[in-house]
Amino acid sequence: MRLFDLSRAPQQAAPPRQDRIALTHAQRRRHRQMLTLPDGECVGLITPRDHVLQDGERWYCAQGDALQIEAACEPLLRASSNDPHTLCRAAWHLGNRHTAVEIQPVCLQIQPDPVLHDLLLALGLRVEAVNAVFEPESGAYAGGHRHGHDETFAEDHALARGLFQQHHGDA
Repeated sequence: MRLFDLSRAPQQAAPPRQDRIALTHAQRRRHRQMLTLPDGECVGLITPRDHVLQDGERWYCAQGDALQIEAACEPLLRASSNDPHTLCRAAWHLGNRHTAVEIQPVCLQIQPDPVLHDLLLALGLRVEAVNAVFEPESGAYAGGHRHGHDETFAEDHALARGLFQQHHGDA
């Protein structure tokens, strides 16, 4: 089985073999996974923790073969409004529920959820089911979702303290 990871550098200008695989957003977030290529071959992919694979990225294996990542279309809800205030309110409500949201100039996209569908309608947005690539915002710190009560407490506290000092000095 071929294993693709970051420790492999391209061996030559043109890889002996280049495969492509289309992955959903959830699949592009996993850092260790077995994938089945279109020809039926199983390969392994290991990425750094908290790395989200991007459309067009290439990963290599020991044989020099390349695996190109493609962002797959998936079912989404697209909520739109001509009123920027309505869009902002909807984005706030979705963020308050820790929902992954793709923010575009005139719409918001989320993964299908009947409760959130009804919420968006109640807020006055037009909601339609679409099949599109999902590229949600990565978040303010883009380092994954953590809590101060877990093993990262010291790291979280240092980050929070540094941000506080940036804004308030040594108070």
